[in-house]
Amino acid sequence: MKKARIDNQPYRYLYERDGRYVFRRVIPLGLRPAANGKTEIKESVKKGSPAAALTFYMSARRKSDDLLSHLAKGGSPGSPPLAMLRETTAAMGLTYADADALIDSDDLSSIVNRLRVWDRDGKPRGMQVAALLGATPDIVTLEDMLAFYLRDTEFDRQDKNAAEQRASLRPYKRAVERASNFWGKDRDISRLKRADAMEYRRHLNEKIRDGAFGPNTASKMIGSIRKLINAYNDGHGIHSPNPLEKISFKQPKNKRPSFSTEYIKSKWLQGDPFCKLNFDARCILFTMLDSGAGIKEICGLLPDDIVLDHEIPHIIIRDNALRKVKTNNRNRTVPLIGHALSSMKEFPKGFPRYQNEIGHTTFSNTTNKFLRENDLLQTSKHSCYCLRHSFIDRMRRHLIPLDIQKSIVGHGDGLSSSKSNKDITEHYGEGYDLTTKLGMISPLAMDFK
Repeated sequence: MKKARIDNQPYRYLYERDGRYVFRRVIPLGLRPAANGKTEIKESVKKGSPAAALTFYMSARRKSDDLLSHLAKGGSPGSPPLAMLRETTAAMGLTYADADALIDSDDLSSIVNRLRVWDRDGKPRGMQVAALLGATPDIVTLEDMLAFYLRDTEFDRQDKNAAEQRASLRPYKRAVERASNFWGKDRDISRLKRADAMEYRRHLNEKIRDGAFGPNTASKMIGSIRKLINAYNDGHGIHSPNPLEKISFKQPKNKRPSFSTEYIKSKWLQGDPFCKLNFDARCILFTMLDSGAGIKEICGLLPDDIVLDHEIPHIIIRDNALRKVKTNNRNRTVPLIGHALSSMKEFPKGFPRYQNEIGHTTFSNTTNKFLRENDLLQTSKHSCYCLRHSFIDRMRRHLIPLDIQKSIVGHGDGLSSSKSNKDITEHYGEGYDLTTKLGMISPLAMDFK
């Protein structure tokens, strides 16, 4: 037996023998007692096209991951997850049915047909026998689905730093914790009904009424669970309807407020109200004021992203070692004017106090606390992020064309509430140059004079 290659690429656990692909994965020593002494997971299939071989490998790898996870939690090979049973049966051209259903059937041809398949496939053992003869499945919990999702999307998160990875997974973990506490941590989600989903919606609705969180948060909780169920079902070839489909809460049409120019002039630019705020934070705040850039974008600037010796001083917002941009539209160059230019001259290499993975969070917490305690927020709904919205309002008042507004703040079609305003030309060409952008936003520097 030798290591197998598909399109000249090796794949872990995959071997070739006598015209067959064989998937062999060793069961760790600590899990062998739970596996009834078995030392490896083994599955084989006749050699076919590279595409078929890859499909076999991905299926076998996923099933082995699920089985090892199942054993690690104290399960036994005799009661594998329902998804594994369904997937294994489907690979043999059959539909999974539990043993009771097979026995109670008036038509014994189904059992006979399964025995013929078993004989045709070389009288396999283990999982394939369990699937063919309707072994009682183990339950699939939300924690199982979350674990599968983490494995299945690992590649998608590889470009994120550790803090960004934690932030991207936090909503799913919180949603699983709340739903598991409601339905029960050992609840079999593969058998969840629509009525169960509606009961959970009523529970969240009560929490909204009590002020525990808003409808947007509740909808995100449901959406996270729905996404986990869909990912698990898709990954295991399960075609059951998602009981959480089309369940959400009506969103209030709240718009993030912006600071008025008059408020900034009278409260921020009279005297020295920011003298007790650390200088890094102060300059980040005033860079936001006259650039429209976001907190994370400015905190994550590195020396190569700051160009002050150019005829048009500017910053380059792009992926770097500290952070990834939110969307492709956020990749852009922004001319520096007014307070943004003077602030960046104070920090030509970026803001060392906040140049780390959680710098933007630290800045936001520090600055918003300072603004609240020093009566520098226009209303209780304002925060430092509202400066970005203020900048957009100022561009509107100066009648800057919408597509140039988008190119400066890094929006796609987000500045327009109508999908009919979508312009296909935004996907062509190199976009606006620095000279054009500067010519458009230069008048904004006079707003606070």
